[in-house]
Amino acid sequence: TSEATLARLIEGSPHPIGLAEWVIAAGAPDDLAILDANAPAARLLGVGPGDRLSDALPPATLRVWTAACRRALADGAPQPFRTDIVAPGEHEPRRLAITLGLSAGPVGDRPARVTFLAEDVTARRHLRSSLFDREAKLRALLEASPVILFELDEAGLFTFAEGRALALSGVRSSDLVGQSVFERYRLSPSMTQAVGRVLAGEPSAWSLTLGRREFEVSAAPAYDREGQIIGARGVAVDVTDRNAARESAESVQEEAAEDARHSADLMALLSHGLRVPLATILGFADFLEGESDGETQASGAAIARAAGEVMETLDGFLDLGQLSALRTASPTPIGAPGLRAT
Repeated sequence: TSEATLARLIEGSPHPIGLAEWVIAAGAPDDLAILDANAPAARLLGVGPGDRLSDALPPATLRVWTAACRRALADGAPQPFRTDIVAPGEHEPRRLAITLGLSAGPVGDRPARVTFLAEDVTARRHLRSSLFDREAKLRALLEASPVILFELDEAGLFTFAEGRALALSGVRSSDLVGQSVFERYRLSPSMTQAVGRVLAGEPSAWSLTLGRREFEVSAAPAYDREGQIIGARGVAVDVTDRNAARESAESVQEEAAEDARHSADLMALLSHGLRVPLATILGFADFLEGESDGETQASGAAIARAAGEVMETLDGFLDLGQLSALRTASPTPIGAPGLRAT
């Protein structure tokens, strides 16, 4: 009756299942002789009643099965194990999760009998491998980028906090997980108020200072399948170096603008201080050139030429100073009306 029930169970199961005898022969490796196997088992393993498992499996894989037989006989309990097989007509191996149990111990000349239930977990392994790869990529990103990823539950307790920026700010993940954001940052009302808005359903962004590090934080509500808020997820980006670089650039720009103003003052001083005397010299030179005495005319002409050369040199110097000021000045955006006016 027991074997009849087992036979009905084997035939009616949608999973690969079978009954086999554990064959032990002197001088030969252990084997499993298939007594019964349903259609899914036949398709997956390529064996049926009257076949031996050694006909379908390589020796190394067969040893995994027979080792489970020995453990089942010793423990009297089902033995789970995993193995790879290539199903008939396929080229890629499949990962199987096998549960092998002792159905009946050896009686006289009859070998021990075992049942096996196989589950194809290839897709599950691929999914787990894909998740592992994604987690590894995310871990590499968190370790290389100055960011903190965090999660809060509906009460505002940290459930997750990871990222390289944690170490930069002198905080460990264990210092945050399990702590209340409202209690830990009670002295930063801008943050606690923003987190309150997020947990109420409103995405928010704010600034935060941890020690000497400055962060820009953004967070959004987290929902369950029913659309209920179950917490918040967010990212904090360390902008300390960026802000320092911006302040340095602004300082350099201000210094350049100050230098340009000094240069402009110097140009104005030179222009006024030299042009007025030169204009006077040129006026007297013209007066001398109008005299009747040839020697006086020649002197006036020489004075005029020298003063003209000085005036041209001054104009060139002033033009060069204006070009230099244009190079150091920062560009200012201009719209269409400004272009038309220009």
